[in-house]
Amino acid sequence: MNGKTKALKALCILAVVIALCMFFARTVQTITTPKIQRITATKGKLEEKIAISAQVYFPKTEDIRIKDARTMNLTVDEVMVRPGYQVKAGDVIFTADVPSFDEKMEEARGKFDDKVAELAEERAGHIRFLVTTKQNDLYNAMMDAYDAYYAKRYEAYSLAAQEGVVLPADIVLWVGLQNTSPELSAAAAEAAAAYAKMDEASTELKRLYNSGERVGDETFNHIKKLDSLRKEIDELQQDMLELELLGKSLTQVTAPHDGYITAIELKAGDSYDGTKAAYSISAEGSEPVLRADVSDITKTLAAGNKVTTSGDKSTEIQEITAEAGGKKYALIEINQDVTKDLGSLSRMLSMEEIPLTITYKASKNTTLLPASAVRLDNDSSYYVYVVNRDYGGGLLGSGGYVLSKQTVTVLEKTDKLVSLADDLQYTEIADREDRAISDGQAVMDYVD
Repeated sequence: MNGKTKALKALCILAVVIALCMFFARTVQTITTPKIQRITATKGKLEEKIAISAQVYFPKTEDIRIKDARTMNLTVDEVMVRPGYQVKAGDVIFTADVPSFDEKMEEARGKFDDKVAELAEERAGHIRFLVTTKQNDLYNAMMDAYDAYYAKRYEAYSLAAQEGVVLPADIVLWVGLQNTSPELSAAAAEAAAAYAKMDEASTELKRLYNSGERVGDETFNHIKKLDSLRKEIDELQQDMLELELLGKSLTQVTAPHDGYITAIELKAGDSYDGTKAAYSISAEGSEPVLRADVSDITKTLAAGNKVTTSGDKSTEIQEITAEAGGKKYALIEINQDVTKDLGSLSRMLSMEEIPLTITYKASKNTTLLPASAVRLDNDSSYYVYVVNRDYGGGLLGSGGYVLSKQTVTVLEKTDKLVSLADDLQYTEIADREDRAISDGQAVMDYVD
């Protein structure tokens, strides 16, 4: 083998050695260099799905207490509604027995019959007497005028006391009062008018006495007693009519207006005396909603945020309310889709928790990055690793990337995304590294 052949052979061996060295060096470099995924930020509105639980809630309700039941205890016969039932004004809520009704009606009828008999006896005992005279008519008119005046006078003084107004001593000055409410002014004027009528009735009766037209005392007293008995009979008759209406209203208790039954405290067989609410009904015009406690949610929720049921039916937040103790609640519309998915209002009321999802969406477009690419520093600030191309030379130059640490300002976070105030357009960010990385470190892409 000549020298030229030997030299050529040596060069080949050297080339092989260098190639093997480069191969193993590259392999070692590939094994020891951290691998990353290069990503770029996007622009958009941060969106997050937030799981919540809700219950049916009635913003305004009325407790219905049947005050008239205090005079006659009831025994509930049949309850016609349950919480969640929608009722119309006049719908029967429950029926009841009124054990004391017959007894009270019999007592009232007995008083009525006794007074009728007394009137008949009075008339029979004075059949030759007149049944009416001008003197009696004027006397009755004066008595009625006195009653009317003192009733109006009391009403005016009551309103004046409530308003802190001192009425003039001269009742004539009560007409056209200044610096008072319209109610007090009207009541004072009515009292003054009633006083004038009372004075006129007294004057007329006095004029009759002075004219010598008065009848004998026996006739006058007889007619006065007849008038008094007739008045008592009319009052007793009115008492019986009111008792009859009361009995009817207690045996069939009805809804006072349209609404939803929110609670019913009675069941068949219960006694009820009117000392507590018999049932509760939503205020007229008030609609039920779903209410969820959102006190622990850091996102700024607002009316209009989309809400979905577990069956993917959509509704929205109507209002966010703040209550005592720092509690915040989302009031969510119950629409037809929600009812189709969850069932009737009664069924919803029976559910301890109604699972829902709020879709939160930020109001402004910002820089968005995956949460895994945004890192928390020791001083509680946030940063990212920017990926820079490494153009290092040499035979074994990596031709890879080098990281540089960049502080960023976080606006909002979700489990998956982070909203940043920084503009990172055209900037590559390191994400999903296969091992710990640091500022200034060389990295490379994942090898397929």
